[in-house]
Parts: sequence; structure tokens; C-alpha cells
Amino acid sequence: MRKLVWLVVIGGLSFFVFTVDVGSRTISEHVSRIWQSEEAQEMVTDVKKASGPLTKKVKRGVKAGWNEFKSEDGETLEQGKQEQPQNDKQENTTDSE
Repeated sequence: MRKLVWLVVIGGLSFFVFTVDVGSRTISEHVSRIWQSEEAQEMVTDVKKASGPLTKKVKRGVKAGWNEFKSEDGETLEQGKQEQPQNDKQENTTDSE
């Protein structure tokens, strides 16, 4: 029942945003025109420049965390992938015995 209520709410909002004129345009047309404005594009460029070093740092941290999570006994993720097929073969032979 809850999912049905949410579906009706989302459907109603979508209908309103894309079909009902607010002034001379729909809400989606207003948002589109604002997003395409020179000021908005300048803001996007400035935010990308300012967040560049932070984005790189976060990506390095996530990659290092993922490698640590996936590693066993201090191996890196790449080393683990190389040794994975050998381990699978050994497990398969022991399972069939």
C-alpha cells in the first residue's frame, strides 16, 4: 500500500512539473533555462576547479580502501586477481575428491 501511495505522489509531481504552466513555462522549462544560463555554467566551472584536488584525493583514498578491503595477507588487489585462478583450481580438485 505504501508503494502505491509513493507511486501516485511521484506520478502527480511529475505530471505537475512537466505539464502545468507556471507563468509562461512549465517548471522543467524554467529549470532548464536557468541551468543553461551563463552564470550557472560559470558556477559549474568554478566548482569543478575548486573541487579538483579534493576529488583526486577522495578517489585515491577510495581506491586504497578498496584494495585493502579486497586484499588478503597484505596482497594488493592486482596480486590477488593474478593468484585467484590458481586458488580456484586447487579448490576444485579438493572438492571432487
